[in-house]
Amino acid sequence: MDLASERTGQQEKRFLHDYAFTLFEDKLESQQKVIQYDSNVSRECFNTLTPRSIVRVKGSAIFNDIKAICDLLENVNKFGEAI
Repeated sequence: MDLASERTGQQEKRFLHDYAFTLFEDKLESQQKVIQYDSNVSRECFNTLTPRSIVRVKGSAIFNDIKAICDLLENVNKFGEAI
């Protein structure tokens, strides 16, 4: 297999994965299983979270410490339990 066709295959897989995720996300939204937060939502809405809630957060972000972000993502479940 040459490099061009291998690269095309990777792009096709990425496209199919993106498309599959979009379908999955649309299905979850249609079943009202996604809670969306943005800058217009008050902190009181966080009380509506359940252990199985799927949360989408929209907003601006500034990443100052990539190691801290990696540590957070590795321990995201512990962080959620602590909250």
